[in-house]
Amino acid sequence: MRIVGLTGGIASGKTPETYVEDDARNRINAQMSLDLKRTKTDIVLVNTGSLEALKEKFQSMLFEVKKPLTWFEFWLSKQSASFALVFIIVGVLYVQKNLS
Repeated sequence: MRIVGLTGGIASGKTPETYVEDDARNRINAQMSLDLKRTKTDIVLVNTGSLEALKEKFQSMLFEVKKPLTWFEFWLSKQSASFALVFIIVGVLYVQKNLS
């Protein structure tokens, strides 16, 4: 079987297997490096052990994620920025109403 495409095909001499290998290689090369992924995340779950070890790590991570935030962590979060914006708008409206 031969695949004929706009940029390849019979003239290029590529077989279907070559297209699959090239596509797989391109997808792998397009991925972000693991080191870069680690810098962009808050939690890294390393899956290098047994299934039981992975389950234990996951349960531990899940416990940490579900823990309530401290006040400091809350004020550093995106949610606190929304609250701050709402409080500022309400404060401005309150001051404008009382000064009029």
